[in-house]
Parts: sequence; C-alpha cells; structure tokens
Amino acid sequence: MKTRCKRLLSVCLALLLSSTLFLTGASAAQSLSNFTAVSTYQSGLFTDVRDSDWFSSSVETAYELGLMKGVGASSFLPGGTMTLGEAVALAARLHSIYYTGTETFRQSSPWYQVYVDYALEQGILPRDYSDYTAQATRETCAVLFSRALPASAFPAINTIADGSLSDVVSSNDEIYLLYRAGILTGNDAYGTFAPNSTITRSEVAALVSRIAIPSQRKYVQLQARPSAGSGNGKELISSPLSQNASAPEGAWVQDFANYCNGAFSYEEPSENNGFVVRSFKGEPEGMDVVQAYIELLCQQGFQVVDSYDRSYSRERFFSWGLDYTGPNANALSTMNIQYLDDDSSCNLCVWGTVTSSRIKVKIYVPRQISIADAGLRYGSQNVSVQPSGPSASAGLYRLADGSYETTDGRLRTTSGSAMILRDGARLTGNVSFVSSETRDELWVEDYYRNEKVYFTTPAGQMISGDQYTQRELEREGKGILLPGTLDEGFLTGIDWGTILGVLHSEAWTTPLYDNASTLREATVRALYLDRGGDAVFYVYAHFDTAPYELELLAAAPVRRENPSEGERVQMRRGESQALSFNGREFLPAYETYSWEILSGDTLVSLTNTSSQTCTVRALASGVARVQVTYTYGAHEPDVLTGIDRTVSKTKTSVYVIEIS
Repeated sequence: MKTRCKRLLSVCLALLLSSTLFLTGASAAQSLSNFTAVSTYQSGLFTDVRDSDWFSSSVETAYELGLMKGVGASSFLPGGTMTLGEAVALAARLHSIYYTGTETFRQSSPWYQVYVDYALEQGILPRDYSDYTAQATRETCAVLFSRALPASAFPAINTIADGSLSDVVSSNDEIYLLYRAGILTGNDAYGTFAPNSTITRSEVAALVSRIAIPSQRKYVQLQARPSAGSGNGKELISSPLSQNASAPEGAWVQDFANYCNGAFSYEEPSENNGFVVRSFKGEPEGMDVVQAYIELLCQQGFQVVDSYDRSYSRERFFSWGLDYTGPNANALSTMNIQYLDDDSSCNLCVWGTVTSSRIKVKIYVPRQISIADAGLRYGSQNVSVQPSGPSASAGLYRLADGSYETTDGRLRTTSGSAMILRDGARLTGNVSFVSSETRDELWVEDYYRNEKVYFTTPAGQMISGDQYTQRELEREGKGILLPGTLDEGFLTGIDWGTILGVLHSEAWTTPLYDNASTLREATVRALYLDRGGDAVFYVYAHFDTAPYELELLAAAPVRRENPSEGERVQMRRGESQALSFNGREFLPAYETYSWEILSGDTLVSLTNTSSQTCTVRALASGVARVQVTYTYGAHEPDVLTGIDRTVSKTKTSVYVIEIS
C-alpha cells in the first residue's frame, strides 16, 4: 500500500511539475537554442577524462549544458555503462529543456520515478519497464533520445538508405533518423549499430552533445560490407558480427536456472509428452523468486490463464498456467493445469509445494519454445549477453605484411604482440599461445608494470569465431567457487574449465560469481585460430576501479607443448633447483606427492620427495628425467546410489633435467 501511495504521489508531482514546466515554456519557444551553458568545464575536472580522449569535447558539452554530471567528486567514468533509469532521466532532461528552456525535476523515491512518470506522460517511454536499474541497450537509448525531441530537430545531413544497416531493421525509423541526422555513426565504417549491446557514458555524452548542438553532428558515408576474400592487400579472415547470434528469436522463455541466481538447485531437463520438464529445490524463501519469475514471463509475452494457491496441513500447493501470446502461439503444445477446479489448459505450467523447510518447483515448457538465458537475474543482478567493447563486433583483416587489423581500423598488431588500449592509452605487450594435452592458454604480458591477461579453455575446445561474454564466462565458472583474487601459481595450475583472469590493481580478478571481483564486463573473441599458424584474439574488460577499460588485439604463433616429453629444466652442475607440481586439484579430500628419478640417477639427487615442491641437485653433466606422482581424493557420486563418495585419482608430470 505504501509503495502504491508513493507511486501515486510521484505521478501527481510529475503532473504538477509538467504543468509548471509548460507554463514556463510559454515564454520560451521550443528550440535547440534552449540548450545553453549552465556550468563551466575546466580541463582536469575529471581525472579519467584526458584532453586527448575522443570523447573529451562531448563530455565537456554534456557537462556545461547540465545534461550529465560526474560520478563522485572527480570522476566521469567514461567506460561505465548506463542504466535504463539514467537513460530515461537524460531523455526527460532533453525534452524539458527543448520545450521549456529549463529542467527542474524534484526528488522522488526511487530517484528515477519522477523522470519515468514524466517520460510516460510525454510519450518518450514506449511503455513502463519492470526494472529501471537494468543496463540500457544502445537501441533503447536511441529510441528514448529520438523521442525526446520532435523529428524536425533532426534534419537529415547523411544519406542512409533503408536496410543499409546490417543489424537494424529498416522499419526502425528512430535509429535511421539519428543516423541520417549525424547523431549516430555506427561502430565501424559499415555503420554496424550493435543494438543489443550496452552503451558507455562516453558514448552517451557524444550522443546528447550532438543532439543539443547541431554543429557537433557528424557527416558519414558508409562503406559496403566486405565479402570474404582478398583485395587491396587485405584478406578478410574473420567476418564482422552483423547481429547477436545468442539473442533469442521467436518463442522463447528465460531459463529459470539462470534467473534464480543460485537460489535453487536443479536437475538436468527431461521430456514428458512434448514438454521439457525442469525440477528445482530450494529454501522456502525462494517462493519470492518464483513469483518474480512469473511476473517476468508476463513481461515477455505470456499471460496467466489460471492459478492456484492453497495450503493443506503443513504443505502449501501452488500453480500457474500461462499462455504464450506471440507469433504462432496456436502451434504450441498445451496441457492441463494441475490443482485447478476448472481444469484449464495452458502452454506453460509452473507448479510446486512449500513446507517450513523447503520448496519444490517443476516447470513444464513446450518443446517448441526455446529455453534461453537472456542475462536476466533475480534481484536485478543482470549480466551481459552481448559481446562488449568498442571493437567487439569487428571482423579481422590479415594484411600483406602478415600483421592483423580489425575491420573498423581501431586495432592492429603483429604476431607475438598485442595492441592494448588501457583507458585509451596505447600500449604494446608480448603474447604467447600454448596448446597442450590438457588446455589452451593465452598470455598477454609486459605492457604495464606487472599487469597481465590470462585466458584458458580445455584443450582443443576453441575454434575460429568462438566468443565468450561475461555471461558465458560466469556460467563456466559456476560451481568452481574460485576466490576473486588468485595467485598466478594456482591460476596456471588448473586444467579444467574456461577462465579469464586479469591481473588488475595488483590482484587477479575473474568474471566468476564472487563479490570480491572488480570485473564488471568482459568479452573474449577467438577471431582467428590456425593451430598450424597464428591465434588472434580480441579481449575487452571493464572494471569498477581504475584502470576502467582494457581493450586489446593479441596475436601469437600457436606453440604446441607435449607433456609426455616432459617439462624441460636447464641446470648447471652443482646447482640446486626447486621443482613444484602445479596440477593440483581444487579442494581435494586428500593429496600426496611422490617424486622419483626415472633415468640419470647418477646425475641428480632429490630431497623433499613427498612434498608438492621437490629440490633437485645437479651432480654431473647430462640429461636426467624426474617424475612426480600426485594422488588425491575426489568427490564423485556413486553410479548406483548417487551418493557422494571419495575416490582416489592420480596425475603424473615428467621433468627433463638438462645439466651443463
């Protein structure tokens, strides 16, 4: 009731405010000339905005016009993303200033509500959204900003034919309007828009400054998208991403396993009479998650046909039956809703029971509906499902001199090195790519103090064209329970999973589920992978601490490593060296080590043979072979009972000691 009253109060305030604004506007004609400076920007005002940055003039304009402010006392956070609420507030400011010459919005709770009410009333928002703390997409911002001003404020200065934007449908007039007006220019020479990607604060500053100040609008002439092949000394070896391949199409439903955000355990899906069945278990408080999930489905094209909620003795029974209202809904399988007096039919059913100690949920989804992860999480902890980074959608050229360049022309490097943009500053790093029997490893090093980038997948898993976003990287790490900060020895010792690690601010951070990590957005694309030649990767990382953005193009010859031959160790006669086994398991039930000399027992001696680290002493010149056997206890379910048991497993590693 309190929430409802607050919303009604916000609506009333917005109505009062809007009437006041338009009374004031009687003396201020609607015009772009209403955008005038209200603050003074000085160089160095924001420590993360340099005069040489491409967005510096846009930040200055947006700040002086009162459209955007900093984050904290001295930071603008140019690489930070924009929430939907922030985008709505900005669109409301643009509209109010244009039509009235002022923008005085009173505080509300939540802070964005007064802007939302105003935007809905003025027709800026196409609809009311359920979560204004979610990240805004590029398309959402374009629609909001184009609706903030009349079409007459966006005269065409560019010729952009309908359908010429590969990832924008020709019917999306708002986006084409901004392209033709010189507000939008695309991510590359072909005008790639990436509508579903997030948008940074620096990009938003550029958009709103161009909207307010026509002289800042850009003349563009889009190039035709290249086809595969060679010409002009450039060979296209990786095509640009024209659209997001992971975006759900047609009839789909957000996977509850991802949406529940770890609140439920679940079993692998099964099939029952044309339905995919998912079973979940959790604590009784998880009922709030289920109810939020039903609300989410209703926002995604489903409607509740009927529902049931009754308690018997110590157990509560509940059920929702929903119908899909989108295209080809009549072709979907139907079933009878359980626990209902009228025995209604529906496309999708969610039902279960709640006791004082647990909740059980079953979800029946027709096979014709795709179960997808759209990055939505309970509690507004949404994750990106799109590749992030300015060149995340670019393709790759191989040039006549053997170097590599992204198709947008932003990044170029040679084999064995990386071009790195660290908060816009251009750096060069060393690159290695090693393929072994257990994993493939990419290392980018020596570009700034001790900072590094590490990416690994199980051996042979990657191929050209693979991409890993924040969502995929988090999903790969689910259940591993790695800490947010890692030591390099442990990081290199793992031989399972797909992991991105960045040595940032003197600590390893990963996109896994942990509160200690400062990594908020991440993308890794295997642009080109020839296991007999080079491997070329695009990596983007966005942090909530400085440096905020790291973007790189890395290339290196694929180096094969055969563990059966043994790791080679160079020693001099009389020298002692500690060898450490790095292939230990994470949280084993127990572990033991046994070191032995396979050959050359007169050349070397061993001490600490039952520890993870063994000391080798070189006695004479020659080649010796040393082996360590690692025995550990692993938790595995019994194949008959399913009950966890501890089983013994072993790993071995061989070291070839070359003594001079």
